[in-house]
Amino acid sequence: MLGEKMPEEDAVRAYLKGPGKKTTLTVGQQVLAMDKLLEDAEVNFRTICDMVRYQNMKEAGMVHSVDEFLQLLRSGRTQNE
Repeated sequence: MLGEKMPEEDAVRAYLKGPGKKTTLTVGQQVLAMDKLLEDAEVNFRTICDMVRYQNMKEAGMVHSVDEFLQLLRSGRTQNE
């Protein structure tokens, strides 16, 4: 996405560890780095939520396999869209 303006990995890591500190990243690079971090966190959180849902539904006897859960999950998301 950044092409020639790709920052060094260490600079990105330092910025994400201390976003309020002085950085060599441009404002655009800062926005992109933070956005990517938030996107990854969102995906991880969603995955954890789905794992908890599966465990609860399996314990309740509502689903018996991951395939069954995924089918139910997909049909519910399709209906909500």
